[in-house]
Amino acid sequence: MPKLKNNLPNKYLINLANKLSEINQFETFPNPCVGAVGIDQNNHIHLAVTGKHGSPHAEFALLKNKKINFIFLNAEQNNLNVKKFLKTSL
Repeated sequence: MPKLKNNLPNKYLINLANKLSEINQFETFPNPCVGAVGIDQNNHIHLAVTGKHGSPHAEFALLKNKKINFIFLNAEQNNLNVKKFLKTSL
């Protein structure tokens, strides 16, 4: 995936993902509540959160039927698992 040149949008989108993760907080057991923000090839922003009771996962909901170039997740998410997930999903 190409990297964004300006760091300001990255920080904004990561903060947005953190805020999204608070939507279903404490209602996603056994999974953590995750907020995901994606940018597609037309620079449209797509948002997703983990559903109640932990399903669907935010990453899956975001990538389903969308061609996402960048993905930002809240800080709770493990980056290695995300990279592995992206490789198998795309």
